[in-house]
Amino acid sequence: NFVAILTVLQELVRNDLKSYDPQVYNDLPRNQRNAWADVVVRGGFIRQRGFDNPYRADLAFNLEVEDRDAAGCGVDSARRSHVVELGDARFLGAGRVVDAGDSLLVAPFTAGVEGWSARRWMSSEVLSDVARLGVGTVFWEVSRRKVEAAETLARGLAGKGRARLEVVPAPAKMPWLILTGPPLRPASESLSDVVRALGGRWDGRESMKPDTLDLLVAAPQSPPIRPALRRGRPASFVLLSPAEEGRFDPETVRLSSVFIDGLEVQR
Repeated sequence: NFVAILTVLQELVRNDLKSYDPQVYNDLPRNQRNAWADVVVRGGFIRQRGFDNPYRADLAFNLEVEDRDAAGCGVDSARRSHVVELGDARFLGAGRVVDAGDSLLVAPFTAGVEGWSARRWMSSEVLSDVARLGVGTVFWEVSRRKVEAAETLARGLAGKGRARLEVVPAPAKMPWLILTGPPLRPASESLSDVVRALGGRWDGRESMKPDTLDLLVAAPQSPPIRPALRRGRPASFVLLSPAEEGRFDPETVRLSSVFIDGLEVQR
């Protein structure tokens, strides 16, 4: 608010705001006492890949549920979600409030799988297991002649609460974390043990820098980096705690909650 007021005063002095369109302000949605979101995650610190520091913010999202499912007579179809607020959600009512406390809220982890032979162990159970460990997307690299067959398999494995399996033709840039088989049971819920259970390593003081967390959530994409958590996007994220003021230690911070497209995955 301070920066906004100071900016307006500066522009008034410069050119009396002549370069701004007042309609942009008039079109802003107004705060209402009855404003509502299905779920509001309050009080956490959000860390976006490519940004230096986490910041205190709320995250609110809505769920899109088939009418038949809402009535209890559906086919348990996959529901969708979208973020409606990322910032100050104190003015929003909520069907459910998640108290994030001093948790660090980040995008789900990404992982890679290499080769057509992965079909031998890839299953809906594996995609559910990796989702419980915080993985939202698995990029499956196969030769170009196997892409169609892999995509058919991926569609058959899709489901609620599972990591999304996305097929990419070789050669492709892959995530830092590569799966070589089904995940192990982690020794604890610490971030370092979760990464080890997925087949990765988090060893040495150098790899414990906060920037290394970016490797877990990075997708194989080209710059510029866009925030993974933003309005209109699916509500997929993980909560890591405790992380006072957004700081974390991989050996002690725990994977406390995982949300995949608005659905909290049972851990």
